[in-house]
Amino acid sequence: MSATEKSAPIRLLMVDDDKTLLEMMKQRFERIGMKVVATTKGLDALDLAEDERIDIALLDINLPDANGLELLAKLKEQHP
Repeated sequence: MSATEKSAPIRLLMVDDDKTLLEMMKQRFERIGMKVVATTKGLDALDLAEDERIDIALLDINLPDANGLELLAKLKEQHP
């Protein structure tokens, strides 16, 4: 087994208010071996990121309850 195969999967946080798009992208990323945490609400993303180590965040900029850029700044504060 190579070093790459032994490493932990990439943990991806996805936030999008389009549930269909979110589920489709979640399935695709999981198929390539990523661990995906997904939500349709920006405020829920902060809670999820508190509970999980996140390597990558894929954020919708225009969410009903949050601005994606502001959410990114808060995630960076949570996990410098």
